Amino acid sequence: MKARILNSVLVSAVLIASGCDSSLPLAPDPADLGAQAKPADVGRRPILFWQELVLTGPPSSVEDVDGVRKVRGLVFKGAASGDIVGEAETLTNADINLTTGGGPAWGSWSITTEGGGWEGDFQGLLTANSPNSSFFEGTYVIKGTGANKGRIIRGSFTDSCDDGCMSGAPGDGDGVELYKAEGVMVGRPGGSE
Repeated sequence: MKARILNSVLVSAVLIASGCDSSLPLAPDPADLGAQAKPADVGRRPILFWQELVLTGPPSSVEDVDGVRKVRGLVFKGAASGDIVGEAETLTNADINLTTGGGPAWGSWSITTEGGGWEGDFQGLLTANSPNSSFFEGTYVIKGTGANKGRIIRGSFTDSCDDGCMSGAPGDGDGVELYKAEGVMVGRPGGSE
């Protein structure tokens, strides 16, 4: 302990004896560092878009196991509008409880836009409102491709209707859905993932 104090006193004495000007800053101003550290077009940007999806046909497989209907490979296609404009496609899977009509759903999601697109995954919960109506909400993460490379959007989606607006029963090949997707975009175009 005495050695540390002695070393500190010696260093201070050397600095004073050598004429060190204590009025000079020992480190750069943090405000200057902040201005230099931010690349162009980086930040958080809110995103809002709508997506109408039409079921293109029957699922690739449906199996009832222990009171759960396991639906795999539902393909939906449709238009995206709002902050993202393009053609969307989802590959959806669900495990639907045959008693309640609800359960988890998940899958992949892609949106093709001019010069690029978005690809990623979603997951959510399907809730049955009646035998022929359901409500689906969840979260997603999509990464930019092409002109959007280097950007990521994380957010949530919901049926645009409070009481569910999917027509037809899940997996019957008759569904048209309209979703509202909100999120936050981060990154900059042309950046690395």
